[in-house]
Amino acid sequence: MSPQELRELPRTRLAQLARSAGIVEWKTLTRVELLDELQRNRENGVLAVDVASPHWLTARWRLTPQMEHRPLANGSARRRGTALFLIVYECGDPEVSVASRRRLKTLALPADATLWQVQVENPGCYYQLELGMGTSADEITVIAHSALIRTASGSSAPNGGNHHDTPPQTAIESGPASIAVQCELCIHGKTSAGARITIDDEPVAVDAGGEFEARFPLIDGRSMFPVVGTNASGTERRTVAIVVEHHARHIEPERPRLADRKTR
Repeated sequence: MSPQELRELPRTRLAQLARSAGIVEWKTLTRVELLDELQRNRENGVLAVDVASPHWLTARWRLTPQMEHRPLANGSARRRGTALFLIVYECGDPEVSVASRRRLKTLALPADATLWQVQVENPGCYYQLELGMGTSADEITVIAHSALIRTASGSSAPNGGNHHDTPPQTAIESGPASIAVQCELCIHGKTSAGARITIDDEPVAVDAGGEFEARFPLIDGRSMFPVVGTNASGTERRTVAIVVEHHARHIEPERPRLADRKTR
């Protein structure tokens, strides 16, 4: 989504994007503040977290030039000896209140790392990760944070065991191949002649036959789209709430076996 498209969105959609991006205060921010936070996220690069098992998260990140040259917490520039850190938080349920966070641990990473397996103890809980730079665990400048993510309930070991001290195998794919996917929700409906329709507080065109259609980009997590119809005289209003749960996950590619490769 371009910066211009972002600026045209209503606050409700910006709040959904902010929640998906892991901005903890998304419920209390104004529209302008949400735009600022989302733009800052865009400039800060990407920290993506996937659930590998009930006890393991897989974190992947990309450093941007802005992140590389950001001053450290003590005001100094990045210098030799600066390390990467991954900060792990356990979070409250975002559906109940503005998420509270409890810092679980801080992991020191190799400077050239772009992927890390993170062990968590409580299945079925919400977690958030932050990527930072610093000279020690006490002086870290946060440069990216992940969206809130929830692990599955239950044990990661077969037959109900408790062997969750071994990280799952993760293949690191080399080469330029990549996939970018954008999902859309198409809402199509019909109303009475002369009625007015809004979806997510945005007016939607209604044709002479009463039919209407609108498309919205889908973000990871749960999104709600209230469809509100008002009759021509403005005396009656009806609402249909559409709730969509959307999750896009990268699946490690299958590597061809040597026996399957043909040489000429």
